[in-house]
This record gives sequence, structure tokens and C-alpha cells, in this order.
Amino acid sequence: MPDDRTVEFIQYHRPDLMSGDYTITFDHKVDLGFGDSESFSETKSFSVRGERFKIASEEIVSCFPPDGSFGDFSNCLPHIVISKSTLPWERTAGAESSGSPWLAILLVYSTEASQIKSETLPIGSLGCTLESGEDAKDNCQTLVVSKSFLESLVPSEKEMNLLVHVRSVETSDKVNPTETGTGEFAVVVGNRLGKAGSASVAYLVSLEGYYDPLMNSRYAADANGNVRIVSLKSWSFSSESEQFTFKHLVSNLNRSPSTLRLPDSPNLSGTALETIRAGYLPVAHHLRQGDKTVSWYRGPLISYPTSQAFSLPASASDELTVYDPANGVFNAAYSSAWELGRLLALQSLSFSMALYRWKLSQKRQDLLAKEKKLIGDLFGDPSIASSEVPLGTDWFSIVSDWLGKLGLLIGVPFSYLVPDERMLPQESVRFFELDPNWVDSLLDGAFSIGRSTSGDLAKDKKTRSTVRNSATDSSLKVRAMSSDPSPAPNAPSKITGVLIRSAAVSGWPNLEVRAYSTPQQDENHPATDQISTLRMDHLSKDVLLCLFLGEALQVDVQLPSEGVHFGLDFDETFSKELRDPEGDLEKNVILNDIPFRETVGLLNVDLFSAAIAQKLNVPKEQFTSAQFALQMVEGVDKISFLKS
Repeated sequence: MPDDRTVEFIQYHRPDLMSGDYTITFDHKVDLGFGDSESFSETKSFSVRGERFKIASEEIVSCFPPDGSFGDFSNCLPHIVISKSTLPWERTAGAESSGSPWLAILLVYSTEASQIKSETLPIGSLGCTLESGEDAKDNCQTLVVSKSFLESLVPSEKEMNLLVHVRSVETSDKVNPTETGTGEFAVVVGNRLGKAGSASVAYLVSLEGYYDPLMNSRYAADANGNVRIVSLKSWSFSSESEQFTFKHLVSNLNRSPSTLRLPDSPNLSGTALETIRAGYLPVAHHLRQGDKTVSWYRGPLISYPTSQAFSLPASASDELTVYDPANGVFNAAYSSAWELGRLLALQSLSFSMALYRWKLSQKRQDLLAKEKKLIGDLFGDPSIASSEVPLGTDWFSIVSDWLGKLGLLIGVPFSYLVPDERMLPQESVRFFELDPNWVDSLLDGAFSIGRSTSGDLAKDKKTRSTVRNSATDSSLKVRAMSSDPSPAPNAPSKITGVLIRSAAVSGWPNLEVRAYSTPQQDENHPATDQISTLRMDHLSKDVLLCLFLGEALQVDVQLPSEGVHFGLDFDETFSKELRDPEGDLEKNVILNDIPFRETVGLLNVDLFSAAIAQKLNVPKEQFTSAQFALQMVEGVDKISFLKS
């Protein structure tokens, strides 16, 4: 099945009201008859609060090039992706009626670092009128730069309108999907290319009122010829090699071994080697009596299915410790999972309380049933027995929802999933299957709260199947969006997944990952039968965990659609291959002689956009930021991994 996902480029997303203070007056005239009337008037003030001197870190989705990266960025324009699609238009760089965005990216090369200085100052010293709710003592980050240097970098107001746009993309394959399955992101693009062989710093700055004659007095040069502007975000990168490009990073991920286990050792053979290949590793084991030994441990992410079987519920974790008399070694995998589940349940006050209340209600229902039977036998009328008291709170839903998340390993410490770093080294990808026995042990440990007598054990055994099935249903809905259909009753029970540890995960945190049960055969037979994603989470800054419902035989990792970068083509000189209105590259439609300003690497966006419009036979005045984005965006890199 071909990938039919699309990206929609939108010129702007202006809010209904821009940030600022407002006054609204209501006038009402009442006709009293006989020529008399009475007028009423009421005035109210209100404020629309928006970011001005700081942008919350959670609103920054990603930066390109990634912060601290080394790569071939000499033909790329830096950009930043913002989750709030209206943010660039909540204020304006020009007159209030202009609607031009107030955000811009300035790129400074390392050789120019002496011309710019970063300082933290209270906002009251910036010379701008403060709005309601702003405290003059609040600090913000500023840049002190010479007026001439700033003017050599800053885009014109017309260019700012071309360098900011909105991308509407599908979010179903991202870490944080939206309920509707689509999301809008604002993208602010710089106007300067990275410099080959040099480090650079990109600054997202506020140019509020910069082109407004009534407000731009605050940008006047001081006695030293310097001006001060607000810096909202900065990041650095170096254009020195190709080693940090997305394609290079993901294509060269370590895949040996392909599953989550320790690598083979020449010193191992026989049973020990087979056990290592099954995903186990030896760990120190402190026994209850105080003795010390070495046991095998394996987490829930296994290399291949296991045939281990045991009876649940268990009264204690020791019941799940398996002993191999032939080798004299314990297997503590499932007992560790059971004990962990119990500890996590005790740690969660809401779950442990809900579980206690629900188990108590089950005991009460059993007593009422026995009472009705006894009274019915004695008096022939069971209706005179005590009536059941409604619970009020749906404790069972709380229990099943919490267990459903735990069944997807949400809350399980990383050291239980990957107990040895050698299993997941830097720049690696590993396939795995989710061990149902490990998960069952984990959930039974959590469900064991309050299980202290043989009667409690018998009762838990009676209700375990109901609770487990409900938890499974809940786990299928953890990531499901409101627009998704309910999980099929015959959905596959096998859960598989991948772990990716790479700078690509931290550099592009909104990566798109898809899994297929039928892998690609050749160019004419692409992968089909995409399977559902149950969980996609960052376990750390550079580790991504994906769980899929079904057997993932092919996993595609793709650049986030909203984060695809802008760039030029380079072959001795810069050029740009243009696209048709559908986004496909047009054959032999190439724009040469890219216009630059006097400043090194600085595009003349105004002339460049006009040249593109002329080449495509589009009236210059109708060429918008959305059309400019469509032409400037580079292709989406997608890397496929096949399970071996």
C-alpha cells in the first residue's frame, strides 16, 4: 500500500485577537415611548496574553539543524517548529494592521561571534510599553548587537511574511498524536545558509514593532552604535561533515545483533551462549536467607517467543523463580517482574485505593449473594435480604485503565527493560517481542495488593481473567484517537516493537514511525498491512520505544513532516529544482543564479521568491509563504528496517 500521507502548507494562521490590552464599550438606548428614551453605557477592559519575552520550552517542537549537531548544513536554512500555530502572528513586526509576523531567525557564524553579546535584563529596561500582567522586574534574554550588523542580517518585513508559514500534518505516527489525527505547526525559517567548515549559532528573536514607525524607537542605536533585541531561543551547529544528517544517522544504525540481547562472546558456548542469545544476562542475586548467587534475568523485550508456563495468581514472587537443576542457576525474570508490579502498585495511591475498594466490593457482593441464598432457603423469599449498595465510583475502570497502561510497560524503569547498556549501544536499533509471561507476572504483582490469605488468593484467581481481559482492552485504547474505530475483537495478541537509540531521536524528537506485517518485496511491491501503534515514547532524550499490535516485519522511520528542512541544491554553484503545484519535482525546471545579499550566505528572499514565481508563471503578488515553502522544502528521508 503506497504511503498517501500529505503535508499541507498554509500561508498563515492569524488569531482572532492579537496579544495586547483591549477596551470594549457597550451602548444601549431604550425607547420609553412618548418621545422619551434612556441610554446606558458600560466599558470593560480585558487583555489577551501571549508570549512576548519568553517562549515556553514545551512549545518548541524541534530545531533544525539539531542543537549541537555536526553535519553538512552549508546548503540548508535553519528553522524552528512551534506547536502553537498562531504564535508568529499574535504580534507583528510592522504596523498593527500589517499582519506581518514578529519572529525571525538570525544566523551568526563563529567568525562573527564578537559582534553579538547575550545579556539577561529585566523587561522594564527594554524601553517598550508593558502590557497587563507583565512585571518590569521579570528577566528576559537579550542580544546586544551593532545596528549595522543587525541590519545586514535581519529580513525585510516583506521577507518575514515569506519566511513563516504553517504546516498541517498527520500525527498518528508520532510520539504525541492528536485526537483528530492531524496537527498544525508554525515554522519560522532563517534567511541565511550555514557556512561550510564553521560553527554557527541560530537565534530566534523578537522583532515586534521593528518596522512600525510608531514603535521602532526602541531599536535606535545607542552611543556605541548598538541596539538590543529580545532573544527567545538559541541553538548551535557546525557545518563540517555529513555524519549528522538524518539519513546518515539512521542508515548507519547498529543492527548486530538485530534483537535486544548481549552480543556473542568468543568465550561462551553451549547452554550459556544459547541463554545469552535468548536475551538473558547474569545478575547478582541476593537470596532471602542472605546468601549470594548469580541468576539469569531477562526483561519483557525478548528475542523470540518463550514456552515457559506457570500458574497465576501467585501468593509470592518466589513461586515464579525458576530453578535449573542441570546448571544450578535460578531464572529470576518473572519473579522480578511480579515484585516490580507490586512495588509500582504500592507507589500509586490512586490505583492501590481503587483496587482495595473494588476488591472490597467484590467481597460484599459475595456475602450478599450468600445471604440471599440463605434467606431464600429459609423463608422462600430472597428479596427480603439486604439490597446491594451502589459503589458511586467506578473503581473497576480505574483499576483496568491503570493495569492497561502498565501492560504497555508505562512506568516500568528503564533498567528492567534494558538491563545492560551493551544490549542497546549508542546509534543502534533493536527489534523485540513483548513477553506475555513477563507482562502477566508484572500485572499479577500489581493485582496482588491485599492478597494476604488463601481466601484472598482464591478470590483473585476467580476474578483474574476478567481483570486481565479488561486491562488488555484498556491497553489497546491508551493511544487510540477519538476518530479511531474500536479495537477489533479478533485483534492479534502478539505485541512486537523496536528500540532506537540515536542522536536522530534527540535531534528530531517528533520522528514518524510506522510498522508493517508484510514487508516490501521490491520497488513495485511496497510494504502493506500497516499495524497499529500501541505505544511510542521517549524513554530518554535519545531512546525511542515503539510497541505495535501484531508482528512488525518492517519498520519505517521518517523525518517529521512538519520538520522537513529548507535548502538549496549545490553542484559547484547553488541552484533550486522547482516543484509543480502538487509538490512533485518538475523535470528540467531548475532555477540557477540564486540571488544573495552582500552578507555571506544571506539569501535575498525577495528577489529569490520573485524569480521562482516568474519561473512558475505565478503572479509575484500571489506568491505566498505557503508556495515558497513548497518550493524550498527538501524531500522527506525515510529509512526502512526489516526484521531478520
